[in-house]
Amino acid sequence: GLLVDTDVRWNVIAGAVDDRTPAEREACVPSKSRYDSIDCYIAESELRKDKYNDVPIAVNSEAHEALLEAGIDPLMAQHIAHLFVRDPLVIFEDDLNHSPDHPVDPMLHFENIQSTNWNSVRFKPPPPASAADIGWRTEFRTMEVSLTDFENAAFSVFIVLLSRVILAFNLNFYMPISEVDANMATGHERDAARQGQFFFRRNIFSTKLKDAATPPSSFVCDLGHIHNPEFAWPFDFVCDDNVDRTELMSLDEIMNGTPLTSDGSAPGFGFPGLIPMIRGYMSAVSTKDTVGARVQRYLDFISDRAAGKLVTTATWMRAYITSHPGYKHDSVVSDAVCFDLMQEIRGVVDGTRKAPTLLGEYYAGRLDDAESGKAMLESLRGTAMEDGEMLKGSSMTSSVIETVMRHLANTTPKPHGEAKPDGK
Repeated sequence: GLLVDTDVRWNVIAGAVDDRTPAEREACVPSKSRYDSIDCYIAESELRKDKYNDVPIAVNSEAHEALLEAGIDPLMAQHIAHLFVRDPLVIFEDDLNHSPDHPVDPMLHFENIQSTNWNSVRFKPPPPASAADIGWRTEFRTMEVSLTDFENAAFSVFIVLLSRVILAFNLNFYMPISEVDANMATGHERDAARQGQFFFRRNIFSTKLKDAATPPSSFVCDLGHIHNPEFAWPFDFVCDDNVDRTELMSLDEIMNGTPLTSDGSAPGFGFPGLIPMIRGYMSAVSTKDTVGARVQRYLDFISDRAAGKLVTTATWMRAYITSHPGYKHDSVVSDAVCFDLMQEIRGVVDGTRKAPTLLGEYYAGRLDDAESGKAMLESLRGTAMEDGEMLKGSSMTSSVIETVMRHLANTTPKPHGEAKPDGK
């Protein structure tokens, strides 16, 4: 094989299934392959603005008109009609022969198109009732499979927790689709995880908390329990009237935040960071010690990867190949080099070989003992740190974190030893 100069394989797959005709590609209609980043936002939300869908998309006009006449809202009608600009890739003869003796679920025809449009995010309707009791879903599709179970678990847990944080704090991540496309292009560049700059929304809070009459008072978790939020940013990160502004940020800034001074002001601009907000959410829902310790370790790993302390799989593999004595620096990966790489990967996966630049000390382990789990949790949260030190994976000092929690809860500090309500 050949050593490529990209860090992800998204465009390779996109090109492999791009069945547009030469005329369609020249006219850029449709503008993308079947396998590509999303084309439009479809939510009926006060946070979504028409200007965010700033890239025109092709639609099947006949399907679009039929959907609108049937009462489907314009955004959803546009999305579905856009799917139907593609032809089916596979058609099974049995599914065309609809008769009383051979009924065919109409959803099969829709799924034929839906399941062969591989976008970065997919909106999925419930499957046929006979299959399972499953509701509407949003499928996040951009993550690569990592080498180890620990990495896969870390990123899977991160996505689930981030979705909960978005709902709990009503976060606004909208940005123009054109900038989403630009971010996808940046992500392909070599060492983009450490060196790349990505568009990201500067003000992710749906309201300016400092102007709000009262801070948000509670949120409901998946179990239906009401919790007093113990975490949010009461500071205004917008220094002008453009609340929708996006900025170029590194993954370190997006994931871990940008440093803030103790009074809440920041040089330039400040951003809270996704990982600190997830930590605050976990604190609010009072995660059990052993589970919390495990999740905090996942967050530490992702924090270190985003900060550049650990390299990505692509960087690690490229470094192994380019330092191999059999590599001639001509982009050709010989059978011998490939075999040795596979052996190295196998050793990392089964734990017989260490990969300090890739994983550091993050490997799968058990946290069966409650006391050891509690000690690890305290260590990871930084509760033993002296005031003024930066917490691991946090963009603020411990004293400011405490101020933030009090502000959002709209309470005064409780006397030492006073019981704290469980929020249930």
